[in-house]
Amino acid sequence: MLHVIIETDQEMYSFKESWLQLSRQYNHLPFQSFFWNYNWYRSAYRRCQLFLVVAYEKKVENPIAIFPAMIDKKGCLRFIADTHSDYSTFLIDDSISNSKLYDVMKTFKKAIDSQPQIKEIELKNIAQKYRYIAIFENLFDYKQITYKSNASSYIVLEPKKSLFDSFSYLNSKQRSELKRIYKKNAHLKRSMLCCSSEKFPLDDIKSIIAEMINTGIRNEEFMNSGLLKIIESLYNENLIQIFCLKDNNEKVIAMNFIVHDSANANFLFWIDIYRNVPFINLSSYLYAIEWLSTHMESSFSVDFGRGLYDYKIKNFLPNIENQFTFYYSKGSYGYIKYLLKLSLLLSVKNFYKRNKKVINRILKR
Repeated sequence: MLHVIIETDQEMYSFKESWLQLSRQYNHLPFQSFFWNYNWYRSAYRRCQLFLVVAYEKKVENPIAIFPAMIDKKGCLRFIADTHSDYSTFLIDDSISNSKLYDVMKTFKKAIDSQPQIKEIELKNIAQKYRYIAIFENLFDYKQITYKSNASSYIVLEPKKSLFDSFSYLNSKQRSELKRIYKKNAHLKRSMLCCSSEKFPLDDIKSIIAEMINTGIRNEEFMNSGLLKIIESLYNENLIQIFCLKDNNEKVIAMNFIVHDSANANFLFWIDIYRNVPFINLSSYLYAIEWLSTHMESSFSVDFGRGLYDYKIKNFLPNIENQFTFYYSKGSYGYIKYLLKLSLLLSVKNFYKRNKKVINRILKR
């Protein structure tokens, strides 16, 4: 199996049509799409060295797999936009045989070995369903670790005339609680914004963000101008839709930025912004799900993305999938340093879990 390494954004753009063809063929999430990776790299990661590996059998124009990666300033190989993508993976056919998948992974390993600039590898946000991690573990020596680093959640719903009929898997008490929350902000007007019908609502977004920062819901770095530019470009590429709630005076109260995977009828709630209104975040989820339920003709999934938040787990009882991080260091020192850092991080997380209520009270969360 052959490969080529793409190292500039100009080369990356010239490869767009082949990437789009592969995306259509394998129906991956938008996080693996050309426009997602291209926009994030161009806007936020230009200081990193692009290291996009394309595997092919006969013609490079007909790739069978793409590894959308970059090398950061520390010499660490990472997925492009791994900080902002809820799921990271190779663009590859999930149904291919194990032997062919092994050949693809060997090809990526060969490309990695050819680059002396790479000192370590850290691949984050890998869903448990992806088989290639087990193969990667066999290709590298002992200076590696694969560990559970996060989790994601989702629900699968059937379109119903009544929203609460969609939650048939919940018991009557749980549905009653959702109905109670639903009524709290039921007077708000609802709409789904997309680039084909609405201009990107930048002023409304800035207004909500300013209020969230002023009230202490988020810190000063939340959705800065650079991030907003990227989100706007993703919206204009139709990778993001925005569910919007307004009051009777047309003031925007809340927005859900939804990454829409039309091929798989999947709606991932990526970023939520909202004003300081009781129950507004959960209400917004309910109204968005209701909107989707009335506009879909067959079953669809609502993906709550990376991170297990109590209010989502408690109210929706979603399916949960683990996410993993694969780490490898070419040097023993780097490997030991990473293990020590990871051990400290896990200790802090465990301490927080055990003392969550007290810490949040002190921090006034």
